[in-house]
Order: sequence, then structure tokens, then C-alpha cells
Amino acid sequence: MMQGVEPPRVVIGFDGSGAAERAIRAAARLLPAARATIVVVRESWLPLESASAARIALPDSVIEPATRALDAELEHAAQDLLERGWALAPGAAAEIEVARSPWRGLVAAAERLEAAALVCGASGRGGLPRAVLGTTTDALLHHAPVPVLVIPEGEPEEGPLVLGYDRSAESRAAIADAATLFPGRPALVVHAWSSPVRRSFAGMQLLETPVDEVQQLARSLDDMYAGDAEDLAEEGAALARDAGLEAQAGTVESGRGVWRAIAALADERGAAAIAVGSRGRGAMKAAVLGSVSSGLVRNARRPVLVSGATASAERPG
Repeated sequence: MMQGVEPPRVVIGFDGSGAAERAIRAAARLLPAARATIVVVRESWLPLESASAARIALPDSVIEPATRALDAELEHAAQDLLERGWALAPGAAAEIEVARSPWRGLVAAAERLEAAALVCGASGRGGLPRAVLGTTTDALLHHAPVPVLVIPEGEPEEGPLVLGYDRSAESRAAIADAATLFPGRPALVVHAWSSPVRRSFAGMQLLETPVDEVQQLARSLDDMYAGDAEDLAEEGAALARDAGLEAQAGTVESGRGVWRAIAALADERGAAAIAVGSRGRGAMKAAVLGSVSSGLVRNARRPVLVSGATASAERPG
């Protein structure tokens, strides 16, 4: 961390689940310089003045004590949860947020605290696999105004960051956010590409033709695309170095899909985390994650930081 630069603040949602406990422990290891705030969101209770339907059947003298008792019970349960979460990270701050739903409460806390990221655990519903994330994690990925760091099962490793780069504004934001949250860490900036020669029927026909000149032309085209990918990766690595990361460039040929290629590379390198940008499509941007970020969040065995260009541009600092 550069002298005079405030350490980033992160908000960690805690609901008492195993996934939330993993998120707190992982954040402590991955983000040792960050100022963490553990947030428990408790349900907001319908105020008396709005409970007109109940008042038809019951007088205020009955409704008011019941409402206050329920509110006190919810506050007590939230306080118990908060103490459990704080016990996992005694150096963190801890707060209770009142909201209509957990994700809204976490978003409100992140905005109020001007957080650099939200941290949450990846868990499916009940016995379902992580391909179906919990509703709170899903909602944060779709609506949070700051990057979201999703923690899967398993202990974080100490390898480099793997940063996906494709020259989009979102991938640039991912590099900037990773530099803020993981200052000084080694990073591998990766451009995943697919060869139009080796990954198309027409291209394979050219490579297999008995005419040497045609084969050479096809191989030259493949080399050209590979060289363009290397140039793009180096461009991203330069951005990462400018942001303060110890970055190198790399490429991976993604015949089975970009997210699979990035996840496999992260496993091979023992990556501490993966960072990618999220791109929805058109008017669906707020409701649909990009295919790469979605695939990684739901399947990667590494923590995944998902950034959006707009949110990063609007954050203070």
C-alpha cells in the first residue's frame, strides 16, 4: 500500500451460514490490508402506521406491543449473528443494517461506507450445486454498485491473481479494482482467444489440404491471430503494472469456452483469485451477467472478483 493512500474498505455479508463464515476467513487472508466491516442484515418490520389491514381486526393497543416485541426479537437475533461474525474477524468493524431483503441491506451498507467491494460466499440452495447460486449472491452480482468478490468452498491459495482482459471497459475496471483490493500482488493478465482456423470446419479443411501452400497460409493465419492475442494480453499487463501490480501477460486458447479456459489456467497456477469484468446484454445488463463472469462465479474453484465498468467509474477515489 502506497504511503498516504487509505486502505480499501470491504463489506462482508454475514448470515451465520458456512458460506458466510468462509467468506470472512478468506477475506482476512486475501485482503489483509483492507478495512473490513461485517454486516448483518435484519428484516425491517412493517411500521404501525402502515398496518391498516391488521387494524381492521385488532386495535392499536394490541398491535403496537406485538410489533415492538417482534422488532426487539429481530434485533436480538441480528445482534447474536453479528457477535458470531465478529468473533471470526475481531479486527473488523461490525454493523447491523435494516432492510427489506439481505441484498438490499448489503448494497445500502456498501454505498454508505463507500466500500471498494462486497464479499460474499458462494452457496447453492439446499442441496443444489453451485451452478444455482443463492438468491442474495445472485442479486448482489446483478445490482451491487461495487465489485463483488465471491468465495467458493476451499481455502484460498497464495498464487498470483489471474485477470481476464479483452480491451472492454469492464475488463479495464477489473484490473483497476484488483489493483485496489490486492495491491502489489503478482498478477497474470490473460487474454483468452479462440482460433478461427483450428476451431472451424473450413479452417481445419485448409490445414488438412494436401497442398503445402494452402497449409502454410492457414498456419500463417493462425499465427497472426495468436500474435494479436499476445499483443492484447501485453496491453492489459501494462495497465496492471501502471496500477501497481506485478503483472505479466499470458494467452490461452479457449476452444471449450473462455470461462473454462480461464478457470483451468487459474487452477494450474494455484491462483489466489480471478478478476473479470461483467457485461450484460443491452437492456438486460442489470439482470443478466456476462457469460464469462457467470460461468466463473458458478463453477471456478477460486475466489472470483466481478467488476462492472459503470460502478467502478462512479466510485469515489
